[in-house]
Parts: sequence; C-alpha cells; structure tokens
Amino acid sequence: MSTSDGSTAITIENINTSDVVYQWGDGGFAVGVLLMGRLHGISGQVVDGVQNLETTIDTVEMQAGTVATLVLRVACSQSAAPRLFEDAVGLPDERDLLAHRLALWGSEVPCLGSPDLPDATYPTVNAPTREYGTLHTFFDPDAWSAAVALAYSGIDILQRRARNIVERAIDNIRPDGLIPHHFDGSWPEYVAISGSPQPGPNLFVIEAATDIACATGDLAWLRQMWGKGIRSAAIWLLTQLDETRGLLNVVGALWVDVFRRSGFTLDTNAMAVRTFSRAAEVARVLADPLADRLEGAANSIRENIGALWAKDHFVTSRSPDWSQVDDHEDAENYLAIATGAASPEQGSRIVDHFDSALRMHPEGRGTLVSLRRYESEDCYLGNVGDSDIAMARLWWADLLARRAMGDTESFRQLFTPVRDDLVDNVWMRERYSSTGVPVRADGYHEYPDLIDFLLREGVYGLSIDMASVRIRPMRPGPFDVHWGKIRLVHSEQRVYLSLADELERSVVVYGLKANACYRSEHGVTYADQHGMLQTTIRGNLDLQLDT
Repeated sequence: MSTSDGSTAITIENINTSDVVYQWGDGGFAVGVLLMGRLHGISGQVVDGVQNLETTIDTVEMQAGTVATLVLRVACSQSAAPRLFEDAVGLPDERDLLAHRLALWGSEVPCLGSPDLPDATYPTVNAPTREYGTLHTFFDPDAWSAAVALAYSGIDILQRRARNIVERAIDNIRPDGLIPHHFDGSWPEYVAISGSPQPGPNLFVIEAATDIACATGDLAWLRQMWGKGIRSAAIWLLTQLDETRGLLNVVGALWVDVFRRSGFTLDTNAMAVRTFSRAAEVARVLADPLADRLEGAANSIRENIGALWAKDHFVTSRSPDWSQVDDHEDAENYLAIATGAASPEQGSRIVDHFDSALRMHPEGRGTLVSLRRYESEDCYLGNVGDSDIAMARLWWADLLARRAMGDTESFRQLFTPVRDDLVDNVWMRERYSSTGVPVRADGYHEYPDLIDFLLREGVYGLSIDMASVRIRPMRPGPFDVHWGKIRLVHSEQRVYLSLADELERSVVVYGLKANACYRSEHGVTYADQHGMLQTTIRGNLDLQLDT
C-alpha cells in the first residue's frame, strides 16, 4: 500500500491486507495496520490533512506485530483536483485555476519519484506502471518543465522537489560539463534513448535553475548550484560556439532526439539566445565575469543566425563546412521568434508561411514538428514516430512567439483548446496526432506542465529573470494573480508586482494606457503610443496612472 501526492509520502512494506483495520472516530478516519518491517512516513504534525511544510520524510523501524495508525482527512471536492494548498496559487478565471490545479496534482506531482528516488521526475504517472519504466528525469526538456511547474506551485515542499531534480542532474555532470540526458534508476545516461547526443539538457538545466531561483528567491541555492555545475554546463555550451560563423556548431537535435540534426542548427541556436541571455543575468547577480562572455554569445547568435534564413523561414541546419543545407521547414522557427533570434520582419514572414499550412495546428491542438516530413533516413534507428506529431514543447515556443508579437487573438485560439482538454480529461497524452487526436503515452506530464507555464508567462503575462521582468498578458485586465510569494495586479490604472527577492531589475510593462503618465516610487514615467512602459524596481513595483 502506498500513497505519494507531494504533501505526504507513505510506503508500507510487507503488508498483509487482512491486517488493515478501518475505523471512524471523533478525530476523523483512522487506518490501523498490523505490520513488520519499515514505515516510510512524514515526521511532525499533520493538521487538516496538510503536512507541516518544514517536515521531512523519514524512516521508522517497526517491530513485528506493531499496530500503526495513519490518520487521513477525507474532504469532498467539486472537481477532480484535490483540495490541497488551495491558496498557494490564485487565478481569477475558474478554468485557468482548475487547469493549474489539475496539472499540478494530476500530473506533475504523481510523476515525481518514490521515497527511494525523491529527486526524480518520470515522464508519466504510475497508473499502474510508468510508460518509460525505470527511465526518468529527462532534461530534453521534460525535467525542466516539471521543475519549473513545481517551483511556481507556491508550495515549499514541492519547491524543494524542484531543487532536487536540478541537483540530481548537477551531481552527475561529466567532467567536461555535459549534463545527463536522463537516468535509468540511479544511473546517468548522456545520450538519448535513440542513441543521439543532445545539447538540450545543458540548456534546460540552466533554464530550470534560473526559474527555481526566480520563483523562490533562494539565491543561496542558486549560487551553490552555479559553482557546483551550472557554470560548467554553460561553459560546455560556449565551447560549441564557432568563432568564424558566430553560431553554435553541435551534434544532435535540441529536443526531438530521433531527428538527425547537426552542424549549425536552428533549434539549438534559437534556444541558446534565450538561455545565454538568462545565464548572463544570473552571472551578473553572482558577480561572475562569465556574464560578459554569455551575453556576447547571445548577441553573436542573434546577429549571425540570419545565415540560416531562406526567404520566409530559417532552414533546419547548415553543415559545419557550410556545403550542405537541411531544410524540413521546422516549427522551431516559432522558437526563433519567441527568443528574439528573429527580427520583427522575419517573424511576420515565418508566421505567414507556417500558419498558412492548415496542418501546422491540427484541429487547433498543438504545433506540428515540421512542414516537410522526417523520413526514416532522417531519423536515428529509422524511428519516424515523431514525424507526424504535434509536440507540447513546440506548442510552447509557438505561443511564446505570439506573445512576443503581441498577437493576443492567435494566442487564445491556440491555447484555449489545449487547456480545455486538460480541464475536461484530467490527464493528457504525450502528443497530438497530425489530425488533432491525443496519442502515445497516457498520463504524460509535458502538456500539463506547459499549460501551467503558459498560464503564468502567457495568459497573465509574467516573465521573471534575475535582472529583468516582462509583463505582457494575453488577456485583458483587470486581474489579480499570485504564485506563492509572487503577486501581480494588472489594469490600465495600476500595476502592482511583488517578487520573491529584493534584487534590482529592469521592468517592461505592456497593456497600459497609451501616452499616459504613471507614478511610482522612482518618479514619473510615460507609457509609449502602444501602452508600453519601462522602469526599474527593487523587489516590488507599484505603478499608478497619474490622473
């Protein structure tokens, strides 16, 4: 018998079910268990079904014949989401809030490892087995999206689990700085299941650590991880930068491991613009001179990625000697818009080109991997399983591209059907097919993770980095939202933001009154003709329309 929901974790070994006694009493519902062996449980008090946030899992040795009583709280819920930590996150739209809670408690928490592997995140829930067996913590990028979701849950114990996921990867970094792709039990693997190397895990472990620090304000942990391995992971990526071309020259795809990609690839270079920029901010906060090199690499890629441009999109890759071009018309073109690798003009051409293909967004659900199919010769092991698929990570990039372009209508059209699938079905499958049908592994956490992510960064528009904040909601105000310590109030009249730390940051705010005057503790600032305003903060922002 076992339970594991993130707030409690109990495993009873060597149990005989005939020795379980159920009992109602004034104090609630009790379960008596006659057992021998070990009881893994929560130390400390349990109040109203929710553990004290400072407790930890420990092991209690039990003598044969001992009776252990487990006190459970039984609560009636009007939805599929359990009534746990209901105030940790607040969103004004009922379906948005339910989507968050279902993503967290239905997928993200059940995908966490057992007490034996508490620092693991599996691709699927355990129902009754896990689709990928003993394989877990794939930083390609599933473990990233899981860690970020847990970090922004507003729940201390789940934020600790987010840190654990990153720590597992850092503890197993190779001497040359390569992050494990995934784990088989406790064993790290540095190539994908397909046999392909991938640069993605190094990028996504940096992304995850940055988001955890921004969500929690735990700068001491970030400093520790930076010195222990994040810095080395960043340097490994920097060594892939070709000084002549100004682009990363890599082997392997960013995040679709079966595809044969190498050389100067669109996917990894587009993502690196974002990750290097974020890592540069981390390095500056930590007073590490590596910041200049990271910022320089981001700028170099942004300036030189145009070498992959072909009229209305970026090609898949160019070979290291520049003699060959591979072009599958990949969805990572949206990623180039989202990360700022594409210019505004290029972004418009990309959207026109890809959106005109009706199959790109099958039945409005997800984003197809490419317009030109990957055949067996284009794939490791001849595996074409991802060739006609709409993947969550590409949908995430697609929607962040809409946000970057300020295209609220397209964002909502592409976001709402997928969010509603989560709300209506509780669990989601690994992919959508080319006809918009959910397919592959059930109970997979990636779509729920990224729905959760896009609620925060897309719908409610809050992106936090170590030295900057961007507020660009894809829905009208007014609204008042929070994720743990972080709170955002947004309307044309007032924008209030409180963060988890007191760092100084530059802030860009959208959705204000055009050409209007706003006051804050820093004085008077004017929004431009598009309702966008820039200012600086330290910890909190309180921006009010000057009437």
